[in-house]
Amino acid sequence: MATYGLRVRDASGNVLVDISTRILRLVGTVQTGTTNGSITVPDDASGTVFFMLTGQDRSVTNSGYAEIPKVTLSGRTISWTFSGSTTPSSGRISSLIVYGVHS
Repeated sequence: MATYGLRVRDASGNVLVDISTRILRLVGTVQTGTTNGSITVPDDASGTVFFMLTGQDRSVTNSGYAEIPKVTLSGRTISWTFSGSTTPSSGRISSLIVYGVHS
């Protein structure tokens, strides 16, 4: 039976990608700053939402204490919260969130 769709092979003929392979698509990035916040991934970016927390600014610390945000996903909304003191000088670290979708 013939199969149609996308199939990518390397020089040796091994299948690298086919129609059943999950492929990620990066949609954007957001810098958290030092306050709680959220972002909603647009509906036109179809697929299952994912995120990665990366790029912490380690230059900001207070007496050796540093707090990165806790990041959660609910539906298409990515939220980040800090559990410590409400002042940014408490050692909160601004972090970069990279987000996208996969199918």
